[in-house]
Amino acid sequence: THNVPGKILGYMLSETPILGSVNHGNDLKEILEKFNAGYISINGEDSLLATNARKLLSKKCRVRIGKNAKQLLVDKFSVRTASNQILKNL
Repeated sequence: THNVPGKILGYMLSETPILGSVNHGNDLKEILEKFNAGYISINGEDSLLATNARKLLSKKCRVRIGKNAKQLLVDKFSVRTASNQILKNL
C-alpha cells in the first residue's frame, strides 16, 4: 500500500497538479510519476524542483497533470477501488 497524505488526495480531487519534494525512498514519487500526475523531486534536488516548477507555468501542462492526478485518485484511491480490492481478497 502507498502512504499518501490526505492533503494529496484533496489536490487530486480538485485536479490540482502536484509539485513536491520528498525524502529519498518515498513511494509517492514513483506512483505520481508512473501516472504523470505530478512532479516530485528528492529533498535537496533544488535545481530539479525549480525545473519542475517552471514546467507548471504552462496552463496546458497544469490542466493535463491535474486531470491525470484526478484519474489516479479514481483508479487507485477511491472507496470503490478499495472495497473491490478488499472483496477480491476475501
